[in-house]
Amino acid sequence: MFFDLELLKSPSTAKSDDLADSFMGNEDSSDKIKEMWAFNLPCVLLVNGPCQAYWQQRIKSIYKKIYTDLQLCVKRSLAASIIDISKLHLDQDLMLEVVQYYLS
Repeated sequence: MFFDLELLKSPSTAKSDDLADSFMGNEDSSDKIKEMWAFNLPCVLLVNGPCQAYWQQRIKSIYKKIYTDLQLCVKRSLAASIIDISKLHLDQDLMLEVVQYYLS
């Protein structure tokens, strides 16, 4: 993937802040990275196919972090792609959890 997964960790680690600042050059860089992940996540999953190993090892933890994000652009991108991601049958329980979160 084109973004380092370290950038999505908590902002308390100095390494993540340094990487994010150097990448985007501003204070809200982690928000921009989350937005890009949300927008491109369906494509990443479709390109890699319904590969359980890839989903479990790399993407599921990121998806769990960003689907609860408060930014409208992140929510909108993930909500628009939930049907396509669900069709891959990667983790139906998580998809139901996401749908319930968005509907509440």
